Amino acid sequence: MPRSCHRKRNIEAGVAFKERLTQRLIALDLPRDRPVRLWIYDEMRYGLAPVTRRTWAPRGIEIVAPVYERDQWGYGYGGLQAGGGGAEFLIAPRMSKEVDLIFLEQISQRDPWVTLVVIGDGAGFHHREKNTALPDNLHILGLPPYSPELNPVERLWDVVKDGICNTQFTILSKTLRKPLEKNCAIIGRTWRGSFRLWAAAGCPAA
Repeated sequence: MPRSCHRKRNIEAGVAFKERLTQRLIALDLPRDRPVRLWIYDEMRYGLAPVTRRTWAPRGIEIVAPVYERDQWGYGYGGLQAGGGGAEFLIAPRMSKEVDLIFLEQISQRDPWVTLVVIGDGAGFHHREKNTALPDNLHILGLPPYSPELNPVERLWDVVKDGICNTQFTILSKTLRKPLEKNCAIIGRTWRGSFRLWAAAGCPAA
């Protein structure tokens, strides 16, 4: 499957981001008495609108998936440690700067004794570097505008949605949230060493 990209993306900016990432990390002037770990995070919207996927069936049998068409939405936050086994998820009722900070603090508390650099996109509800509300051990780097293809968590949401597809949900807060949380928890436990998840997220297997 091809990676999705925005029609407004700047190809040169994407290439420059990857080439200059090391220099940007050095420019942060991080403490030298702590290990440094790199994370990347993103959000997805989920709701009662159906998620349908292909499925196996005997030849000549038409498969139908009952759906419940309603405009109710929730949001999932996900973060992955680059080159390591860390994974964090948060299911929230909305997207906002307050929830964004809660999730960044969740990542920070996972490794409070190390310096964390977290990469995210430029959404208006995301925090920026030098924001005084950020945890002391956490720094932010921004992706170029309109560049979801540079964020491996974007593709990981497809793996999450595999756990809820072709199923009818009628209540957002109870019926749908539970399998989402379960699916995210499974991914969090199996992220390390799972070549399927590495490949799905667009990361190198080694």
